[in-house]
Amino acid sequence: MEKLEQNEPELYRKMERLFREKAEKEGQPPRRCAHTVSMGLLKGEFTIEPDLPDTLKVGLFKHPGTFQALIRTSHSRIEGEVNKIKDGRGFAIKLLDVPGKKCTQDARFQSTQDFLLLSFPTIAIGTIKEFFIFRYYQLKWPPALFLLKSLLDGRIAKLVRMLRAIHHDSSPLDIRYWSVTPYRYGERAVKFGLVPTSEYKSTLPDVLTDQYLVDNMAQHLASHDASFDFMVQFFKDQKTTPIENMGREWKEEDAPFVKVATLRIPKQDFQQPERYSLAEELSYSPAHALEEHRPLGGINRTRIFVYEQLWKFRMGARKKERYEADMELFRTLA
Repeated sequence: MEKLEQNEPELYRKMERLFREKAEKEGQPPRRCAHTVSMGLLKGEFTIEPDLPDTLKVGLFKHPGTFQALIRTSHSRIEGEVNKIKDGRGFAIKLLDVPGKKCTQDARFQSTQDFLLLSFPTIAIGTIKEFFIFRYYQLKWPPALFLLKSLLDGRIAKLVRMLRAIHHDSSPLDIRYWSVTPYRYGERAVKFGLVPTSEYKSTLPDVLTDQYLVDNMAQHLASHDASFDFMVQFFKDQKTTPIENMGREWKEEDAPFVKVATLRIPKQDFQQPERYSLAEELSYSPAHALEEHRPLGGINRTRIFVYEQLWKFRMGARKKERYEADMELFRTLA
């Protein structure tokens, strides 16, 4: 099902060096290479559907139950904290106290399950080589030269697709999210998705402020819960639902979404210094997963290597020991 690209491990290392150099130039302490800015770390509850058919009772979803979650909301860009800039959004879910054998051997991550989702269904630069080339010129060259290079290399259509994926949202709690990359679901492959179901919905302000997304999310959770349906869509074939090309969308007519869980985010005040510090220090990775939900595809393989190395780098620069969230930490958060 998976197929490695030529010289793939070297591309991982080049990507890691590229983002490490960027972080070193930006000063101390270094920050994430992607989804750098968190808009808030939220507490949530992830409840497995009680009456799933046997074909969906796999891994995390084998038995009904509720898991506590820590959700990192973010901008998808790699720099800048201003909400009013058009952008994509990130929504990373960490479930706690999840039993079962994990993909990673790291003892810290034997009780958690992460799901990484984005506010667009595909990434235009869908293979490892394309991703590295695109990011290299984006980070190394001035914007005008980067645009010219994209035009000369025939990548302008991909750049246009990326620009179409960014927009002004009313709130991170109002929009859909997709895993973009595929994962195992037992013996099958799936992509994950989140569909908002909250009764309350924020409005887009007439004048967008630098913090309007954070403000809207805070206003929502001051008086209302938020909720999402957590969905899966199953692999059909390599033509319509490819594993290695994240630039090809899995169309819902080919791979319809099926609900398997509910994510509820109760009313809360997330605008606290300890929450933002925790959002900086926690590691979210496709590797933090049950073996039944093993990450698939080259982009996931790249993320696993790069995220791990840069987490070590970030925490080392902070002179902090690396750690994982658990229920004890969860309960300490107001």
